[in-house]
Amino acid sequence: MSDINVRMEERSWMRRIVKVDGSVVPFDRTKLVRSMRAAGVDEATSEDVAGTIASGTERSSSQEIRHQVMQELGARDRESAERYDATRRLVAKMAIEVESGVARLPEGTMLSMRLGQGEAIQLRNDGRAVTVRAELNGRAVIGKDEVRLNAEDLERLEVEDGQRITLVRQSPGPASGQGRTGDPIEE
Repeated sequence: MSDINVRMEERSWMRRIVKVDGSVVPFDRTKLVRSMRAAGVDEATSEDVAGTIASGTERSSSQEIRHQVMQELGARDRESAERYDATRRLVAKMAIEVESGVARLPEGTMLSMRLGQGEAIQLRNDGRAVTVRAELNGRAVIGKDEVRLNAEDLERLEVEDGQRITLVRQSPGPASGQGRTGDPIEE
């Protein structure tokens, strides 16, 4: 069989992800590995889980993929599964009405991450971290994968409006004060 026929055959059974808006995109193994690594999962486990997920059913929703990753990680390493569950990648959006030290989140994100109003969360970008208080977004329309931040916090993270950042749930309990911001971190 020629290389072109093999590539076309591979494409016909390639795993696809059905997004919330109904669009269908190819499964991106690299993106999945990166999300697990951002949650502190070791490289070998991340690669192994991504391989298992990549060989799954032809079409799955993003939520189904996340659930499958949690199952696979849980079977291998409970701590890794808990870290992955506590981590999300969101689009950082500047909002002038948000005070420094606060992250406004959509209700779905607050619920899925089991975040309480005022709870401490850490936002990360390329070795930078900002600890802020999670707050439910008010009346403004906000995308389900967005986090609204003050310009000062975006600057501390060295992130531009519209760039993806990592959100990590901290230990339970409300945040005291605004927390430390702009601290370099080890990832």
